[in-house]
Amino acid sequence: MLRCEDGDAYGTVQAPPEIVRHWGEARNRLLVGRLVVHAALAREESCGAHCRSDHPLPNPASISRTLTLSELAGTAGPLPGDAACCIL
Repeated sequence: MLRCEDGDAYGTVQAPPEIVRHWGEARNRLLVGRLVVHAALAREESCGAHCRSDHPLPNPASISRTLTLSELAGTAGPLPGDAACCIL
């Protein structure tokens, strides 16, 4: 919103739709990446390419586990170097 000295609005400035779409896609990719990282950090087993020396065997009970955004919002802290991003 642009305003003059007395506060009247000159009009609104909108980003082109392609910029808004690209921003949304980038935000979605970032969110998916964060989910993958937090899920890997929370995993206490070895599964596929994710191998842990402290938990070397797979846990069949964890195979169909679902991780949700609301679950992460309540428990996940920021990742190192992640000060400007949070999961809402």
